Amino acid sequence: MKTILGNEGHLSNKQIVRLGGLIAFVCDRLPYEHILTDLITNGFILKNIDGYVLTDSGQIELRRLTSMAGLRQENFTDKK
Repeated sequence: MKTILGNEGHLSNKQIVRLGGLIAFVCDRLPYEHILTDLITNGFILKNIDGYVLTDSGQIELRRLTSMAGLRQENFTDKK
């Protein structure tokens, strides 16, 4: 995958999977169980009484990965 950042902007497979999980989450879908577990373990999503919420570090990671991939978060969700 070639990104806007050129050769240094490649996302690893792990980053691509994580980005897909975060995008699914902000689009009101739960990612696959193993991806959700990774996101919870790394502190990007928090499980609470009402369900799941994106943490501040999850928002930072989403912004970082979308930037590396040459995407804009506004193109796939209204959530900030």
